[in-house]
Amino acid sequence: MAKKKLGNPFTGEGMGTVDTSFEAADAMLYGEIAKVDEGRQIAKPINIFDIMPDPTQPRRAIPSTVRAQWDGNPHSMGNLFNIWLDMAQEEKHSALDIAAWLEGVAEDEETSDENSHVSESSPGALEAALLQIVELAASIKRDGLTNPITIVQGDDHYLLETGERRWLAYHLLYANYRDEKWTKIPARVVEQFNVWRQATENTARADLNAIGKARQFAILMMDLWMREPDAPVQFRPLEAFPSERAFYAQVADLRVPRGKGGLLLVAIGAKNRNAFMRRRMLLSLPEQVWRIADDHNLPEDSLLKLVHMSDDDAFAEVRRMARNVTTRDMSITKVSPEEKLSLTSPLLSKQHRQNLNRVWKLADRAAHGVTDFSDKELQSLAKLRRWLDEVENMIQSRRQGKK
Repeated sequence: MAKKKLGNPFTGEGMGTVDTSFEAADAMLYGEIAKVDEGRQIAKPINIFDIMPDPTQPRRAIPSTVRAQWDGNPHSMGNLFNIWLDMAQEEKHSALDIAAWLEGVAEDEETSDENSHVSESSPGALEAALLQIVELAASIKRDGLTNPITIVQGDDHYLLETGERRWLAYHLLYANYRDEKWTKIPARVVEQFNVWRQATENTARADLNAIGKARQFAILMMDLWMREPDAPVQFRPLEAFPSERAFYAQVADLRVPRGKGGLLLVAIGAKNRNAFMRRRMLLSLPEQVWRIADDHNLPEDSLLKLVHMSDDDAFAEVRRMARNVTTRDMSITKVSPEEKLSLTSPLLSKQHRQNLNRVWKLADRAAHGVTDFSDKELQSLAKLRRWLDEVENMIQSRRQGKK
């Protein structure tokens, strides 16, 4: 099995060994997770200031405009949250009381001063992203963290493999309470950075936006091509590019390696190969369009319409979309009554209802990131999500047939 010393998935900084064998990825996705992850079952408390986030992680918990203000030092996270809060308040044109939200006051008390605490009404992109961390931090403060993060041991720090939002939530709790107990986060230390394990969690959580899905596709494509036995491809590291989009776009003109299409579909949670083409197209978006689309969680179908526009026209259009879009809650557990009605339709059989109940329970736990998933649950969730899409299509088809 081929192994390579890497500092993050592609930069070679000495962060342990990465298993680049196809067998390891195949085992991860098709039932031999215990063999790949053997030895990672015991979590231990790790200092949050000794952990560095993965710069290539497809899911971005921190908006790009905020992340640009960070010097990359975990010890300056408190300052980063202050900057983030200031920017969110400027976006909202009113005050946000994070401390009240962490204490549960914002959820339960009504006050004549509507700006005295966090408000859920029409949050902008910066506020919505911050609230995801605040809500998770409040949940961890109340119930504790039962789903540890995974990290890789390096020479002088750990690299975060999964659990960036949980790690950020601990930083937020420490920044607000200065209690030493929030400096240690339960973590499983794994020997090898595995982009397929990272993808499994990203897919299971079901909240990657369109740009995040393009990143995920690119990361897995890089991994597949790096371990092609006949003609492996070497990719330049992230820091070699003036923008992150250019880093991911290295795979834009590459086909999926022969025989690996099915594996890739499972990993990205897609139903057919058309998803490959759509995500390649997103990699060609202008850099400014890419950033705005990511920060505002703009939908894939709308973004694909921008691909063939000039850079100036695409930029103008994405700004218009960002102004007009109502921020979408990425959690699958928060849907409209109409959406829930479609999922409880009498058209569904008893087995359908049992499967739907499994989807809701797993998705609710994944969205909050505070409860343990068994390896079997992680492995099956992507399949359940695809099945759910098929059920919804069936309902829509039958409804249209009655018209």
